[in-house]
Amino acid sequence: MKGNIAKAIILLVIISILELLVLIIATVLQTASDLKLKMTSDALFNQIIETVLSPISTAMNFIDDKNPIVIILGIAVPIYVLYAFLKPSKKKNAPWEVDEEHGYHGTARFAKHNEIAKDKNFKLQSQKEVLTEFEQSLLKGDK
Repeated sequence: MKGNIAKAIILLVIISILELLVLIIATVLQTASDLKLKMTSDALFNQIIETVLSPISTAMNFIDDKNPIVIILGIAVPIYVLYAFLKPSKKKNAPWEVDEEHGYHGTARFAKHNEIAKDKNFKLQSQKEVLTEFEQSLLKGDK
């Protein structure tokens, strides 16, 4: 029961925030349309503040004016949020596997020994051989 109430509250908050964003976008477009070249940042800021402080009256005004942006997005936002929230997930029970044969964007893995030595660009040596060779090169440098 508590989980369902929490989910419902989260849904309402998300829908409310998105609806407020729809109102802000419609306000910005309406202000730009009304003021055109006379628009200043102060006028735009004041309209946005008015929208944020009284979103219900702003929404009612847009609906009375039959603003298509508010009407269409106002209906689409809750439908999409509910769809995204309620749709069944397509989780696999099997662990995720990497296709090592074909690389794709975002893949990273350590190379295999046969991939490193394939082009003869690198000489495969053990750690001990590398250390011995390094020490020998240091001794040659002292003479």
